[in-house]
Amino acid sequence: MTPEEAIAALDRQLAQHGRTMRLVRAGGGLADGVGRGFARDFKPEELVGSIQQGDRLAILSPTWLGPIGWLAVKAGDRVNFGQRWYRVQAPDLIELNDTVVRVELHLRGM
Repeated sequence: MTPEEAIAALDRQLAQHGRTMRLVRAGGGLADGVGRGFARDFKPEELVGSIQQGDRLAILSPTWLGPIGWLAVKAGDRVNFGQRWYRVQAPDLIELNDTVVRVELHLRGM
């Protein structure tokens, strides 16, 4: 599977099964973004290090913010979905052949 195929497959899954999410940048500057993502609770065996019960994992496509891109997402940014706000604790860029194909955000409720 090429990076382009992986991104296209993720985009199709998020279009079908995702939910609308809004990203608000900490400190302003770059534009906010609205798109589709998937969020779930962390599993009990994933509650290690800084991850706490009640934290969420959001899966997003690197295509979501277009030219701004997910490379600019940082701790402190805010994400809104399901009428709740979450603060980004840590972004994790998943790569295939040196190309970001998925973005995972560790979120904590505000």
